Amino acid sequence: MPPSLTHSLYSWRESLTLKINLFFKYANSPVSSVHTPVNALKYARAMVGHLLSATSVEEFLKTGHSTPYLDPLKEFVLGDDHAMSDTHDIFYWFFPHKHHQSIKLFM
Repeated sequence: MPPSLTHSLYSWRESLTLKINLFFKYANSPVSSVHTPVNALKYARAMVGHLLSATSVEEFLKTGHSTPYLDPLKEFVLGDDHAMSDTHDIFYWFFPHKHHQSIKLFM
């Protein structure tokens, strides 16, 4: 992933963390709200790319050339916006911490 994209994702997360902290600090304000622009598709693509990069070489080798789990993820990261539409769901919980957690399989 290009360093500028990784930097912009972390900058977005830091900006959102600051806004949420201020929201709770001034929770009694009648105009408290949190809003930040984000390109959700770009963010999801980056997170899926991180998941794929964390997949072991052994997992890629043992699954062979084509798998119903990994193939849609690969196609999505390579630019097909709808590759995962029928196979995967993405859920995002905001963690206002200095690290993030990416969970590949959650049941």
